[in-house]
Amino acid sequence: MKFLLKFLCVFLLSIYGFSQETFEKKYLTKNYTALDGLPSNEVRSLFRDTRGILWIGTKSGISTKYFGKITLFQPAVDLEFSNVLDITSDSAKNIWFASYGQGILFYDGTKAVRYTKKDGLLSNYTTALFSFGEYIYAGSKKGFSRIHTKTFKIQNFRVDHSSEEDLVITDFFTHKGNLYFTTKRNGVYSFINDRIIEVNNLKDIYRTFITNDTIYVSRENNIEVYKTISFLNKQLPLYSLPSKQVWDFYKTKKDHIIYAASNAVSQNDGGIKVIEGKKITDKTSHFDMADFKVFALEFDETNKVLMIGSQNNGLYQVYLNNKAEYYPYKKRNIIDFHHVKGRMYIMHSEGLSVMGYNDDFGDLKLEDFKRFQQKKYRKWLPLLKSNTCFQKIDTDIQAKNILFYKSMLVNNQLWISSNIGVFQLDNSGLLENYYPILTNQFTLFQGQFIATTSDGGIQIFTDIETLTYKNFSCKRNSDVPKNVVNIVQNENTVLFASATDGLFKYENGVFYSFYKHTAFTEQRLKKIVYIDENRFLVATEFNKLFFIEKKGEVYKVVKSRFSEKIKGNSIDLLAYYQGKVLVGTNYGLNIFNDKTTRLIDKDQGFFNSIITSYYLESNYIIVGTTEGFFAIDLTDVATQNHFSDNLRISGITIQGKPYTKDFCWGVFKEKTLQLSYQENSIDLGFLIGKVEYPEKLSFRYRLKPNEEWSPYFTDPSIKLSYIEPDEYQVEIEVNNLDTGYIEIVQPLTIIINPPFYKTWKFLFAVFVFSSLLVFLLLRYRISVLKKKHRKEQELQEYNNAQKLKTIQLERRITNTKLEALRSQMNPHFIFNVLNSLQNYIIDNDVDNALYFLSKFSKLTRETLNFSTLQFITLKEDLDFIKLYIDVENMRLDYPVSLHIKKNLDFNENDLMVPPMIMQPIVENCIKHAFTRQITQPVIEISVEMLFSKLVIRIKDNGIGYVNQKKENYHESKGIAMVKERLNLLHNEKGTYYTAESSEKGTVITLILPIEIAFTKQK
Repeated sequence: MKFLLKFLCVFLLSIYGFSQETFEKKYLTKNYTALDGLPSNEVRSLFRDTRGILWIGTKSGISTKYFGKITLFQPAVDLEFSNVLDITSDSAKNIWFASYGQGILFYDGTKAVRYTKKDGLLSNYTTALFSFGEYIYAGSKKGFSRIHTKTFKIQNFRVDHSSEEDLVITDFFTHKGNLYFTTKRNGVYSFINDRIIEVNNLKDIYRTFITNDTIYVSRENNIEVYKTISFLNKQLPLYSLPSKQVWDFYKTKKDHIIYAASNAVSQNDGGIKVIEGKKITDKTSHFDMADFKVFALEFDETNKVLMIGSQNNGLYQVYLNNKAEYYPYKKRNIIDFHHVKGRMYIMHSEGLSVMGYNDDFGDLKLEDFKRFQQKKYRKWLPLLKSNTCFQKIDTDIQAKNILFYKSMLVNNQLWISSNIGVFQLDNSGLLENYYPILTNQFTLFQGQFIATTSDGGIQIFTDIETLTYKNFSCKRNSDVPKNVVNIVQNENTVLFASATDGLFKYENGVFYSFYKHTAFTEQRLKKIVYIDENRFLVATEFNKLFFIEKKGEVYKVVKSRFSEKIKGNSIDLLAYYQGKVLVGTNYGLNIFNDKTTRLIDKDQGFFNSIITSYYLESNYIIVGTTEGFFAIDLTDVATQNHFSDNLRISGITIQGKPYTKDFCWGVFKEKTLQLSYQENSIDLGFLIGKVEYPEKLSFRYRLKPNEEWSPYFTDPSIKLSYIEPDEYQVEIEVNNLDTGYIEIVQPLTIIINPPFYKTWKFLFAVFVFSSLLVFLLLRYRISVLKKKHRKEQELQEYNNAQKLKTIQLERRITNTKLEALRSQMNPHFIFNVLNSLQNYIIDNDVDNALYFLSKFSKLTRETLNFSTLQFITLKEDLDFIKLYIDVENMRLDYPVSLHIKKNLDFNENDLMVPPMIMQPIVENCIKHAFTRQITQPVIEISVEMLFSKLVIRIKDNGIGYVNQKKENYHESKGIAMVKERLNLLHNEKGTYYTAESSEKGTVITLILPIEIAFTKQK
């Protein structure tokens, strides 16, 4: 490759007199203007700090350029700071800006402070800045201010001069530890021990530049070069260089090239100059710059990028070491390259250039090919006339219309096909033979000339000198290729790529169609390239790549995984070199290997991607295009740059609001970001410094190691919406298509704190509280259960007692009933009844005897029926009293009259009373109340409802028990049983039986619970 570059860039220029424009290298240049984010297109100052940030001072403000992105410097806007003439940094790497009108601006990465005349500056019109020791020196129109970089104390120093005009300090420099400054109108001064002394009265100085012991002094019309000590001693310059008004210098550290920025306000010969020794060269046109008025320079030593600040067109960025080096070569259409034995052939649209070390250099023009054809064509006329099947050549084609199709190097001799025939050059590069054969694609194989024909077949010339050939027609044999676009070969096989019918081979004198006989059925092919004797690579019209390997007589076809990664729509170049697959498309040059994927395109200088040819040499590929050729260093492409130290978070937005805490120099200085659960929508911006081509980077991210990656994106920002509380390790995969290098970077850990009720402390407290609560609840539950069990036991005991009491009560009621029955049916009563019945029988009073017996039997039956019941209706009990009195009246001398009064809210059939509750009282009345003196005995029974009680009164007109002798009075057993039954009905002791007696009779009152009567009725 060095040989080729020597020929193209040095040999042709110096030996053979080619103009520099013919083979001069063109550089990739990018231009940034106000449309890209600059405050103004007038760039007055540039400064690249140690962080890789480019600070751009313009007439209207300040911008930064980082990761290929231009960003407005907002503090300058906020402080209304503009017209920036100079930028520098102090020993602490803080940035200082000089403004012609607004004083000085200081920025420490987090805050900006503006210093003006009000703060102690000598003048607001600062023209130059210089960092020296612990001070910043700020030059102005009348002197300079000295600012301490730690205390920010300002001291002013004026320059005494006789001129009425302002002296205007233009630059500072140091020599042997002492500080000097230059002025526009009053010479050069030293500043030693706080004293200003004039050391040279040289005026009109714009800028100075010291390298080693030499100082370059820019003046109005030239650059004067001095030994530094000679300059300070007012001696004459060593020599002068013609360049007007240079405003800035830069010397590269590696190549030691000095660049000079010339403004030349009144002339049109400014621009970028390169100083090499005593020679100065204008590079403006080679840098493709439209503006020849330049103010400032900066240089990226790592990537060899020159930054240029212009007066009218903003910022220029020139890649001095771009991946694709462009050689216009008069913008000729390059058709092919060949290199053999110290000679280089370049076939192009205007002929053939032959370059070599010796004097055998030549340039064959189209006219030379035409004259040679005309000279040799006569030789073939007899043969052509006798062979009518041979395709006729149009001999009227003029030289300017000659088209070259293909060239091929065989045995150090070059063969060329064209629209006027086939040419052969000798070993010296001179035209040697001509053959009247029209073919677009051909090859020389095993002594045979194999050529395609216009009618879709193949001609094989076994003796090209006599045009002895055999024609193979694709119409007769489908194994014969047609529409061939590419031919390659090895020692045993020729491969043909057809644009319509797929892949063919010619081997052992036989044509063979892969479409017909193998599994490879792709038909629309573009390119073929051999990898080795048994493997080759095929590209289709649809950007598919296939590796095909021959194993014995079998071909194994494998689709390449590179197919999906090809950038571009049409494959015009296919090559295989040292494990790399090179694919040229309309987008650029794709470079693949097992680990990396790369793309060289317009971003790296490969701007004309209409590829016509290529040539591989060492680690270079020379790519011919329709407008010259490009040299691409494949070794440089493989250089890997690590991103882990350069990727930084440059912006954070939380819930739509910018997050500014912990930012310094535009990047987030922490590695962890902790947020609340309500701050879960986050936008992250990131930048990567020190990258030569940031446009070639693509990214994808994930938040957890086991998550899927996001799709690839090119905008360096990540949007995270509504993420759940958790800890997230942000991983960004950076894919550099320039180098093919891929790296995973972890720039930030995001911790979204859960709400307090989801924190472990709260959950632990809840657990403890819950455990305690559960314990207390269990304890309380156990206590409740114990109490319940105790109450259940007590209730059970109570129920058992109540059951026992009920049993006892029922037993007492039963006994009471039996006793009442016995009292009602006592022997005395029965005897009286039977005695009365006997009297009726004796008196032969059959009717009364039968009537009496009927009444008595009914009474007896009712008594027995009622004795088994707990309650009967009031009507039934009253009817029983009536029957009883009827029976009694049949034996009494004075019958008893019964009167019943009822004052009820309910029917007497609906009210329930204990059976025979009134019978013992009525019996007692008849037995004791009615003596023989009572001739009209009356018993009156009244029933009424009073205060939810059933009140029964039994009144007689007898003698009353108060008139009876005390010894004759006793309470019958039946009355006692009634009282006990009443107490049992009320379930408690009380006054439910009362007796009032007088001479007029006795009143017995019974009180029954009406509720019981209702309950029993229901």
